[in-house]
Amino acid sequence: MPLPGGHLARVLLLLLLCLGTFLPGIASLPPTDRDESRFAQATRQMVETGDYVDIRFQDVPRYKKPVGIYWLQAAAVAVTGEGAASPIWVYRLPSMIASMLAVLLLYGLARRFAGEDVAFAAAALLAAALVLNIEARLAKTDATLLLTVVGALGCFGLIYQRVTQGLRTAPWPALAGWAFLGLGVLIKGPIAPLVAGLAVLTLALADRRSGRVGTFLRALRPLSGLLVLAVITAPWLIAISLKTDGAFLSNSVGGDLVPKLLGGEESHGAPPGYYFVTMAAMLWPGGVLFGLSLPWAWANRHRPWVRFALAWGVPGFILFELVPTKLPHYTMPYFPAFLLLGAGAALEAFKPVTRLGRHWRRFVLAVFAAVGVALGLGLAGLEWYFTGGAGTAGLAAVVVALLTVTASLVLISRAAVGRAIAVMVIGAGALYAAAFTTILPGATVLWPAPAIAAELDRLGLTDAPLLVSSGYSEPSLVFLTRTDIRLLSPAEAAAAFAAAPGAVALVEAGSRPGFDAALGGLAVQELAHVRGVNVSRGKPIDIAILRRGPVAP
Repeated sequence: MPLPGGHLARVLLLLLLCLGTFLPGIASLPPTDRDESRFAQATRQMVETGDYVDIRFQDVPRYKKPVGIYWLQAAAVAVTGEGAASPIWVYRLPSMIASMLAVLLLYGLARRFAGEDVAFAAAALLAAALVLNIEARLAKTDATLLLTVVGALGCFGLIYQRVTQGLRTAPWPALAGWAFLGLGVLIKGPIAPLVAGLAVLTLALADRRSGRVGTFLRALRPLSGLLVLAVITAPWLIAISLKTDGAFLSNSVGGDLVPKLLGGEESHGAPPGYYFVTMAAMLWPGGVLFGLSLPWAWANRHRPWVRFALAWGVPGFILFELVPTKLPHYTMPYFPAFLLLGAGAALEAFKPVTRLGRHWRRFVLAVFAAVGVALGLGLAGLEWYFTGGAGTAGLAAVVVALLTVTASLVLISRAAVGRAIAVMVIGAGALYAAAFTTILPGATVLWPAPAIAAELDRLGLTDAPLLVSSGYSEPSLVFLTRTDIRLLSPAEAAAAFAAAPGAVALVEAGSRPGFDAALGGLAVQELAHVRGVNVSRGKPIDIAILRRGPVAP
């Protein structure tokens, strides 16, 4: 079933779709804990100090990820003219723009080897994917990593298609692909080369009897490509190694990457099968087409582009399932491949359909419906629980979810694929708009740091000689208050507070007894309280804002 629209019209439509799905909420959603605020604060300190080589969060080296995302965020600060004190939306711009470019690149490159309709449908579904809509609104690495993976694998897919057709390939796809891998290294270390390398290795093994493996590998121009990668990555790696006496590489590899490979790092361990389960939500709504495509994909594995998409997505996904440390977004680099397969199968009405395939189809459609309804009900429940009643946005989310699921199921059953994709994309966009512009920002109890910053501003304490916090040390507090805020134990906070006239302390209720005992009877003014939930720890908090000095009469 062909989809409507010419090439330029589709590009413009995808651009509008990206703006409609990624933009709502980018400014209204408060800074999240913990990774986003750490990235944004480290970038802020780069801008404040003018040191664009070293990476620090307050006085602590932050040597887990390379410098690429910090440079992009610093560029956003410079372009917007907001300065180091830029609001969080400025630091999120690279993620939003990278998400848009990933969608456009998937269409622009995949159309050359998978066909116009397949590429367009996959790109539209990528723009609607839940996981990308989360990452597009966060000042982190993952959306930008996705861009580099789509760019690299898109170029290599084009090469593979031409090699299987017996055609010569120009140098630019290979060199561009290696350039994307170099950028990926600067964003998140070895992940992008790992994704690409495993796909190439899989194709080489699968095609070992075809006689074209050597041609394909030569067409990738590995020697020239490695040179391109080195030119992009080596200058900063050398600079940071010299500046830190090798501490960056030892910490990023030995302190971050290796522990994640060997065990559940940072309490994020999970057994194999975790990604298979969570993908139903992370890839929603387009994941339903991928689920339905599995019998079709296996039956059509002889097609070059299907073979390439399988090599891109399946082995790496399995590898990530075997790694102990897991978070739902870690497998996002494989989702474009899955959506290409889903789009390809859908456009051919998922043929062939076996008896086993019919049972699988019912299961996949049921999961799709359950996830959609759960999203709508979850958003409504979140609004009701944290705001004290059902609001318009929550009710709208339920209605939109039910309509999207029902209409999609009906259209899929009628093989009206184009309209089904349109319904899924529009419905998902409406859900995300409600979630990120109204429901999540409106649940203010989940965001203590903005409330604390607002109270400090209301009380005229933003320029206090010293600001300390005990019992609440989330990175968003640093980002929203000041770089030199001191995050201390109760005894340490009391000592610093007592030694600085005019000091201000933020003390969580659990730390208050120790703080008061260490003060030794020093008079303090209790100016305000902020109550909320520490989402990172999953517990309620009550933070007192204290100022040193006599109690007001």
